[in-house]
Amino acid sequence: KLERTKSDSIQLEKQQQEVKADDIQAKKELYKAEMNIQFTRQQMVESQSKNEEFKKLLASKVGHDQRIVELNKTMKETEYQILKEVEMIKIYQEQLEKLD
Repeated sequence: KLERTKSDSIQLEKQQQEVKADDIQAKKELYKAEMNIQFTRQQMVESQSKNEEFKKLLASKVGHDQRIVELNKTMKETEYQILKEVEMIKIYQEQLEKLD
């Protein structure tokens, strides 16, 4: 009977050590998971910040593109005006030459 109690006691102690080892392993895994969550949150914050920067840059680019379109239009209108004026000058020159 004493032998059996000793055996049970040893068995119980082994089980307690296994439970402690499992507990330590579980705590390590929990810590790793918490670190991963923190890292992921940090990545999300950085990503969101970069996304906001990108949106600002994109809006700025759209504004610049619009300005380029307007400048091109103005340039073409000016070019057309110059061509019209050159034509008028040619006509006036021809008329002046006829008068001479």
